[in-house]
Amino acid sequence: MGYLNDPRRNVADLTAAAEAERWEEYTQIQSQLAVESTLSALRQAQQAEQAAQNARQEALKQMEERHPGFSERLQSNRESLQTKRPKLAEAISYAENDPRSQEVLLDLYETANDVLREQHSGRAAQHSGRQVDSRVNSLSSSSARQRLIQEFEDKYGDMPVDAADSSENVKLRY
Repeated sequence: MGYLNDPRRNVADLTAAAEAERWEEYTQIQSQLAVESTLSALRQAQQAEQAAQNARQEALKQMEERHPGFSERLQSNRESLQTKRPKLAEAISYAENDPRSQEVLLDLYETANDVLREQHSGRAAQHSGRQVDSRVNSLSSSSARQRLIQEFEDKYGDMPVDAADSSENVKLRY
């Protein structure tokens, strides 16, 4: 048993060494207590890190079950998230390193998933909008334009296009 777990022994040994003026022994006792304290703190930090890692892995596992591919999306978009939503990114980073924050981490991951999905759908709509614009404007018949608009709406969902105007001069708005 070391000095850290037995403070009375520590004080008794220090007192005995000091009364006998054995200063080298006194210094060794102090050093041993310092080493024991440091090792104890490192063990606690290692345990906390392991608990945080386990909590993070469990939260990611639950997110993968709810939203397949989430882990990969989060990893590949962390920089974007940091730029566009810095407080969310900071909160996620903090919660990922705090073993007590698993429930909060799940909520933060859900929010990040929503943000990433919005960013992705915005890019998809923007990209598909450009595709629709170039293809629609090159078509000569309004029925062909209507079919193309319907094709893209079926593929990408509701898009900010004005399909009601079927004149030859139709322009997409986004």
